[in-house]
Amino acid sequence: DSNTIFGIGTRAIANSFKLYDAVLPELDKLFVKRLSHHTLLRNIDLLITISVILALSYLFTGLNISVNQSIRQVGDATQRLADGDLTTRLHLNTHDEMNQISVNFNYMVEKFEALIQQVISATTQMAAASEELSMVAKDSATNIEKQRNETDQVATAMNQMSATVQEVARNAASAAGSANSAYRSEEHTSELQ
Repeated sequence: DSNTIFGIGTRAIANSFKLYDAVLPELDKLFVKRLSHHTLLRNIDLLITISVILALSYLFTGLNISVNQSIRQVGDATQRLADGDLTTRLHLNTHDEMNQISVNFNYMVEKFEALIQQVISATTQMAAASEELSMVAKDSATNIEKQRNETDQVATAMNQMSATVQEVARNAASAAGSANSAYRSEEHTSELQ
């Protein structure tokens, strides 16, 4: 019968709506609970992500500031060294590679300072040797001038002696000629007698 079937169907539909009405608030509560749980997890994930980004930004900014400050100090020390200040030393309070740069920079400055001290010492020695050489050259020039004067005096004396010897030789020749003439004259006078 159709009325019976219609009644059974109507009751089943009504019972389904009652079940739906009874279950719907529970399902709604479960849905809200799950949605709230997922929202909490999403918010926690978002908070962790933002915290990590902020921490990384803070660390990167700190690293950037530290590296820039160290580079600025290295640049300042290098400029002072280039201006001739050999007492320049670099002191970086870091525990990274920049500290090794500081140690190597200071070692390089010490080597520069030692090298310049050697150059100064060699220059001083060379100046002293130059001064000594100059004095020796002046003494040599004085001695050469003295020797030249003495040589001129000896040459003058030799010229005078040569002239005297020639004069003596002429006088001797003249005396020999006179003696020879006197001898002949006496010989001639003796023959005449």
